[in-house]
Amino acid sequence: MLKKRKMLRAFFLLAAGVLMVGVGYAQTTAPLKSYWHDGRIDYFGAATEQGQKAALTAFGYSFVRLEGYVYPSQQPGTIALELYWSEERQDNATIATAESKAEALAARFECKATEGYIYPNEKPGTVPLKLYFNKDLNDYYSTTPQAGEKAAIEAGYKFVRIEGYILPSTNKE
Repeated sequence: MLKKRKMLRAFFLLAAGVLMVGVGYAQTTAPLKSYWHDGRIDYFGAATEQGQKAALTAFGYSFVRLEGYVYPSQQPGTIALELYWSEERQDNATIATAESKAEALAARFECKATEGYIYPNEKPGTVPLKLYFNKDLNDYYSTTPQAGEKAAIEAGYKFVRIEGYILPSTNKE
């Protein structure tokens, strides 16, 4: 009987860990994935199924890496992570802060979709989603320290700001 209780307790703790990430909210998450387009010289971040399919099929991007996880619906204390597009620049920007959105609109980007929801401030179990910009390529890229930050810096991207905080991926690349 004691062994059965321990097994049940372990199961419920594991289930709670899947549903709770140190912030006290039951949740379902969606993977935030990065894509790259050689012709446009453009990174594209998408978490919605529609955005991920469009990146690969309609727009000809290639999958690069899993950045982490976002919430597909608004959770208490979260803000929208939105995809902006500039036809003139042929550039996407996946951003969440009011400052980034104002800069994108001033540069004639258009908001195309809400990709998910993220925390504006650090919470236990989250990692920063950092916005980088490469002025030579005229390209924005949002990534996390454990996912693509090293590659962004090596490719000449400069840190702009933290857009918010997401749940980490287990990827090291």
